[in-house]
Amino acid sequence: MTLGSSKKKQVILKSQFGQYLELVKTINYDELAQAGISIAFNFKGINDEIAFYMVIHGYLTAFDSDRQKETLIRQANNYRLNNDVTVEDLDQFLEVVWDDYQVRMEASRNSENKSDNNIIARHGNNQKLWNHFMAENIPELENKRQRYLSSQEW
Repeated sequence: MTLGSSKKKQVILKSQFGQYLELVKTINYDELAQAGISIAFNFKGINDEIAFYMVIHGYLTAFDSDRQKETLIRQANNYRLNNDVTVEDLDQFLEVVWDDYQVRMEASRNSENKSDNNIIARHGNNQKLWNHFMAENIPELENKRQRYLSSQEW
């Protein structure tokens, strides 16, 4: 199905009214971005299933807020733990989470000496919070995470 097809147009139109599931399950964010289509998501309308498909199909890019991205990853993780997901979707989820984890660790490392007024900076180290989340909730990546941490100079 090409982006110009009437089915995709209907899905995109429905998403403008808060019906996100079909959109995020069938259309990758890159495809929307390349077509110049921007969707304004009502964050409160995103449940765990929608978050899962948003994560695996690249929709984290649509959010500027690290907190919103973190919330989507947590919701997506909750969905995949409580539902049967395909091996391909699970692999994609783990890849996206791993990439995001590495970005967060590098950002944490680069900003250790900067004062920051965000909630994580006020209530704990971003690095510690993400290491805890990964260790407790995503055991599939634990060995990889341990190798990554041991290879870094913290």
